[in-house]
Amino acid sequence: MVAASSNFDIDTLFFGLSLSASVLVFIPFYWHFKTRNIGTCLFMAWMGLACLVLSINSILWNNSTSNFAPLWCDISAKFLVGANSAISSVSLCINLRLWLVASDRVRTLEVHAKRGVVVIELLLGLGVPVIEMIFQYFVQDRRFDIYEGFGCIAASDNVLLMYLLLLAPQFLLGIASTTFNVLALIAYHRMYKYMLDTQYSPTFHRQTTLSVSFLWFLTLGVISILCSISYAVFVVYFSATASADGFVFWKSWKLTHLDIKAVNIYDENEWRGDMMTEFLLEANRWIFVGLALLFFVFFGLTSEARRRYKMLLGCGGRKKWMFEVEKTMPNAGDRGIVHYVNDMESAEGYVMALVGVDKHAKSSH
Repeated sequence: MVAASSNFDIDTLFFGLSLSASVLVFIPFYWHFKTRNIGTCLFMAWMGLACLVLSINSILWNNSTSNFAPLWCDISAKFLVGANSAISSVSLCINLRLWLVASDRVRTLEVHAKRGVVVIELLLGLGVPVIEMIFQYFVQDRRFDIYEGFGCIAASDNVLLMYLLLLAPQFLLGIASTTFNVLALIAYHRMYKYMLDTQYSPTFHRQTTLSVSFLWFLTLGVISILCSISYAVFVVYFSATASADGFVFWKSWKLTHLDIKAVNIYDENEWRGDMMTEFLLEANRWIFVGLALLFFVFFGLTSEARRRYKMLLGCGGRKKWMFEVEKTMPNAGDRGIVHYVNDMESAEGYVMALVGVDKHAKSSH
């Protein structure tokens, strides 16, 4: 009875935090969308929707193992496959853009290959997760699994093809994201030192929040990479140790999908009795909550964000607030990049645009 009460408290706590995280992570969405920061917008979308799906699952299957919503399970289980992949792919998207900004390559790309940059970011942040959802069907040996207190989760056959299609891309994207993160940090250090040494950028000299915001993006990228790779490593270890008969590359399409309509159901006492399974499931859902809340702490509580909250509370309505926010945002023609006045101001302008700061408004204060 005590254990059941404790589990109920954990599930209730998760429901409250995940639902809150799904709302909080979208608060900075508008000004990031206005500056066309595709990577951060996709990050908010994937993390927020994943938290919402997981919170719904946790409440629907709290003290229940009934398969009463098979269509919802089909959709949510497949979506979570993409969301897991999105952690590393969107992180790469963000770190790649940070490197382009810090190394001052973004100006050339925006002039000569603007659409190419957008396409690359959409392919990384949206295309890769969708492809992973499709690939999962190749190794899907049953419809889904239901875990009491957790909800629905995708089921994959424990074959080598599963590692290659679902886990290997996370490692590769994580390595690429780490590389660009390190390169961005090195380039940022050079850029920041140059800014401080030049007399052409006194604003950057004073606005230390800009450097902090840039480092917050880098930190978010590092944490996302660590979460994605660590989880993938644990899944590999868990799946490898669970295979007692050795591995085959693939069982063929027919054999893999022979029992595709089956649904495995596990009550809470059963899966919580296995430490490895419990850790895997809890890590699977708490990763999204942690990243969503972390994003809000980094970018939803900045001085610029607090200023907008005060505008929202101080002015009489949403339309006026939205109008005031738009006046503080870069122009639509800026494409998320504040116009470059000269080489010294280019990186500074984009760092401001990243956090939705109006460069001219800041300099006038």
